[in-house]
Amino acid sequence: MTFFEYTKTKKFWINIGLMAAISLVVLLICFLLLGTYTRHGKYVEVPDFTKMNAGELSDSRYAADFDFEVVDSVYFADASGGSVVKQDPLPGVMVKKDRTIYLTVATSHADKIKMPNLKDLSLRQATSLLETFGLKVGSLEYVADFAQNAVYAQKYRGVEIDPDAEIAKGAVIDLVIGGGNNYRSAEDSLYDLIESTIIEE
Repeated sequence: MTFFEYTKTKKFWINIGLMAAISLVVLLICFLLLGTYTRHGKYVEVPDFTKMNAGELSDSRYAADFDFEVVDSVYFADASGGSVVKQDPLPGVMVKKDRTIYLTVATSHADKIKMPNLKDLSLRQATSLLETFGLKVGSLEYVADFAQNAVYAQKYRGVEIDPDAEIAKGAVIDLVIGGGNNYRSAEDSLYDLIESTIIEE
């Protein structure tokens, strides 16, 4: 019997039907298992974990829905050590159950860095350099100096700080700036006002 003749027999079509049925069952089982594995359709909303203690999250009620991983730590003056300051995914995002939440937490102490030398730099250059080192610009004090807008001195908490001195990252640095040749201090201006008043009288 040739193959063409065999395709016309009842036995051939029964075998084809069985193969199709088995393939369909296998596909259905695969889809069911895949849906179970990926938790298809089971989503939960991400809460706001900021200001919570990262060390306590794994033992909290949130541990049933999420995994937690600390990926970075930074210093914030107004945040307690170990508290969450940033999270990914963000609050309100819908994710599948058991999704890992990546956390950035606050450290108790700021990292120490070396104070850069700002003297003789322009105000713009000094500001940029402070930001690069993770420091902040505080108050500006102008003094009589021919170099207008050049840094004359750098201060931390009211006291001049030397270059390379250790300082906490995030500290506020006050700058003493040259006022240029035409600059007159407040004391000079007040003296001129009193002198002119006396002459007029």
